[in-house]
Amino acid sequence: MPVKTMTTIAMDWIALGFQQQQLTLSAAETIMRRSMMMGMGGMSAVETTSMWFEKPAAFAKGYEQAALAMARGKPSAQIMTEFLRPLAASAASNAKRLRS
Repeated sequence: MPVKTMTTIAMDWIALGFQQQQLTLSAAETIMRRSMMMGMGGMSAVETTSMWFEKPAAFAKGYEQAALAMARGKPSAQIMTEFLRPLAASAASNAKRLRS
């Protein structure tokens, strides 16, 4: 495994922090928009089903990517980044779709 500089290690942790913030904001927006849809009685059956089935798929993909990163000897910040990547992508995709 190549030796990493302190700057590279710090950047890994900073990237993880930004990814966590993106996930938090996208998830909050999605929850707000879906709650509004539910409150107004406008949530479709497709949206309700999607809400339930997208999470296990994203978590499974994240676990898989994290396991591969761990097997390759990546540092812990990169392992967590790999785990959160599908979750953040799913939340961002939902927030963007629900905006329209």
